[in-house]
Amino acid sequence: FNSVTSVCKNVIYLTGKISVHLYMKVRITGSSGFVGSHLVDYFLQQGDDVSVIIRKESSPRWIDATKVRVYSGSYDDASFLQESVKNHEIIVHSAGVLASSDYSGFYTGNVEVTKNLLEAITIANPTIKRFVHLSSLAVALPSPSIDYPTTEETITEKPLTKYGKSKLEAEKVVQSY
Repeated sequence: FNSVTSVCKNVIYLTGKISVHLYMKVRITGSSGFVGSHLVDYFLQQGDDVSVIIRKESSPRWIDATKVRVYSGSYDDASFLQESVKNHEIIVHSAGVLASSDYSGFYTGNVEVTKNLLEAITIANPTIKRFVHLSSLAVALPSPSIDYPTTEETITEKPLTKYGKSKLEAEKVVQSY
């Protein structure tokens, strides 16, 4: 091995020519979107057992159903969510609402969905190894200038849009668990 850059529970990430990745059962939300579909591709390339949750009204056009199990349902359905999060080591939550005519649409699609998913995990998979929540740069003010980029240490949580506000609220839900 060339050098170890970080260790995260059961996964060792290495730099250089040789990398080690241990097989995992991964469930991904938001896989019908741009980011989520690329996450599916990434975990499949790693050799992981990948399954996805999509909304009934979403199109799985970017998902190869021959390579992943697709679970279609509602994020409001507690029993569906509980069943869909069982027996997974990692759940990557990339689902979200990017456009809405009012704040309630953003709140429902970003905050309530996140809370419902975390509740389901708490009940049906309390020993999960990793929950990954994808947020957005929209939760913060823009960088003051190109010379002074926003970093984790300097971030100012002050969203300028309804979308950003809902993503910040979703982050707070995640932090409360």
